[in-house]
Amino acid sequence: MSGDAYARRFDPETSHEAANAVDADSVEGLVVRILDESKYDGLSMESVADITGVCINTISPRFRPLANKGLIFDTGRKRKNKTGKNAIIWVTRKYYVPLEEDQPTFEELHKSIMRERYNDEE
Repeated sequence: MSGDAYARRFDPETSHEAANAVDADSVEGLVVRILDESKYDGLSMESVADITGVCINTISPRFRPLANKGLIFDTGRKRKNKTGKNAIIWVTRKYYVPLEEDQPTFEELHKSIMRERYNDEE
């Protein structure tokens, strides 16, 4: 892992101080371990923060560097977070299954099955 915490050059000094105070290697390792334990289900950034008890502001900056290193992947799936907004679901390389272009997402399949099962319309 990189060991580098990030703050943009135009961020306030407090952001640089916070970035320097974060042990990025341990945070990245924690993110990978928690995602790996979630297996194919994957987790959102918010869920990783909730499970670990680490502030989302510390957790979220680690996802892009981990993805850039090929250690975690955006599944193409989304789940609602606490505010009701869609959140990306992440998995580790071991559990990543790329979607085919015309392959429905898990959520789309689930809705389709529920409609068929209960003969409901959206």
